[in-house]
Amino acid sequence: IYFLLAKVLRAGWKLTPFRRVLGTNLLPLPGLKQLLDSIKPDVIHLHWLNFGVASQESLSKLPYPIVVNLHDLWPIDALNFYPGTDQRLIEGYTRENSNWVERWMINRKRRFAQQHPVSFIGPSKWVVDVCRKSVVGKGCMATAIPNIINPIFSYDPGLAVDKKHCVFLYGCDGGFRNRYKGFDDVRLALRMLTPEEKAKMELHIFGQTEGDAVIEGVRVVYEGYITDPERLKRVYHSADVFLFPSKQETQGMTKIEA
Repeated sequence: IYFLLAKVLRAGWKLTPFRRVLGTNLLPLPGLKQLLDSIKPDVIHLHWLNFGVASQESLSKLPYPIVVNLHDLWPIDALNFYPGTDQRLIEGYTRENSNWVERWMINRKRRFAQQHPVSFIGPSKWVVDVCRKSVVGKGCMATAIPNIINPIFSYDPGLAVDKKHCVFLYGCDGGFRNRYKGFDDVRLALRMLTPEEKAKMELHIFGQTEGDAVIEGVRVVYEGYITDPERLKRVYHSADVFLFPSKQETQGMTKIEA
């Protein structure tokens, strides 16, 4: 019942003028405080609030230090994971530049961060700097802690592959359907190539399963959704170039691995 209600609260916004799914995190998670009191944690490390689980209001009442991980800018922006050039998260949301839902969401996040208080960590100096300047994170402790890379992703000359084509590799969760990762720029780059150049190359995509196809005159091979690090390592070794066109990342792991 809780899960279904949370889903309705998230998806119901699609029937309003906003026409999108919104994770408003309105429901207090039943039994959360009792569970944590039985564990008595030194710290709560918050990664995501998926499916509306646990409201900021209920979390702010917990007597434990909370650290929020900045995998993206959702914790410090009103409604966007990647706000791009939108500077309202720093300049502030007002009646002149925003709607009531954006102001409501940013005020809830600001109260949660300021009243608890919350500490933020991010994998790059850039995202930590944005956090410190933001309406939500201003005055809070924010520390850059780089993501830990799996040591399996080390170069192995024995995995080099002889190929007929120059292989360009692109990958992320959802493949080119992930609108945040900049695949449109890959398309634009492919359009600049001559037919002769296109004939000598292949584009391999992981994180997505489709039938092999042609995009902008270039043969595309889909590697599927990869969960095995060993296989992902072999995929990286099979490529000549890794494409990372995302315009706004806290620190993309695929770039580091490649």
